[in-house]
Amino acid sequence: MQNKFSYPKEYTKKHIKSSTNFKNNKAQNKEPIKRMTKIQRQNIESKIQNQIFQTKPKNLLRELLSPDKVVIPSVKSDLLQIPKEDSFVWFGHSSLFFWLNSKTLLIDPVLKSCASPIPFLIKPFSGADIYSASDLPKIDYLFITHNHYDHLSKSTIKALVNKIGHVITPLGVGKYLIKFGIKPCQIYELDWDESLKLDSTLRTHCLTTRHFSGRGIFDRNKSLWASFMLESKDKKIFLSGDGGYGMHFKAIGKKFKYIDFAFIENGQYNIKWAQVHSFPKESLQALKDLNVKKAMPIHNSKFKISTHNWRDPLDSLLALYNKDENINFALLTPKIGEITPLWRDINTPRWWQEIKS
Repeated sequence: MQNKFSYPKEYTKKHIKSSTNFKNNKAQNKEPIKRMTKIQRQNIESKIQNQIFQTKPKNLLRELLSPDKVVIPSVKSDLLQIPKEDSFVWFGHSSLFFWLNSKTLLIDPVLKSCASPIPFLIKPFSGADIYSASDLPKIDYLFITHNHYDHLSKSTIKALVNKIGHVITPLGVGKYLIKFGIKPCQIYELDWDESLKLDSTLRTHCLTTRHFSGRGIFDRNKSLWASFMLESKDKKIFLSGDGGYGMHFKAIGKKFKYIDFAFIENGQYNIKWAQVHSFPKESLQALKDLNVKKAMPIHNSKFKISTHNWRDPLDSLLALYNKDENINFALLTPKIGEITPLWRDINTPRWWQEIKS
């Protein structure tokens, strides 16, 4: 591992000060987020009205306090048994676990935890939170895309702390991990467009996304948010993190030529934050821009963080996918907990269509 990216607090301060992605110690999107007028929001709503299954606007707080009552089907796999081929498991929302080149990688784990600082708010759906830290093997590399509660869970990190080898995060996130028990020497912080060689067969690239950060009222945009590309021998895996649609997807697609597997945000969208989360039509367009061979929608089916029904993101994306004759990539939708091979061609069931809710 390259020492110049390791955590030391003094280095992080210098790194942020010299970064073109920070201004006055606050992270900035490359494609700015602009305050929308009521008319602009209405225009966006009219454009997407016939493209997604979205109900009429609802009160967000009321929705969060009374989430969808659903039992999500899931499979409890034995994660201590190493698969014979590169594979992954989805834990719901944006949490993923990979076996890749004989290494284990964990992405944005939120296990046995709410997606908020308030214990009773934004609880996992029934059936969607079946794994705990004790179910996981040793973790060679933990990736955190940004510091929001639905991606960085204090209780999960504390429970996993003795299993974690190295942590890769965007610039500024290390300080939270240290508070949760991770040692500074384990943490590697990257700015956008920086790369890190993890071992002889695995490299990661920290890439831009269009979002924001913060866990409270005093740390808004004090740390960076990111997407990541994993390069393993001749394979590439894209991890979108959170973010609205933007020109960066075409730029990433152009830079990396093609992507073997993309895990793309699709869920928790809302007109009010249309620039920092993607609607299903935008998620589909992003996959086209990226030139992917396989894709899986994430950021859904575990928490209710917006006003749409829990199944809308999957129904909407699949409807658009089936309608578009110019798509040449496979859309995988495994159940939570299923061990799924990364490179072998397989079909996955549209499991949510069997649920009446």
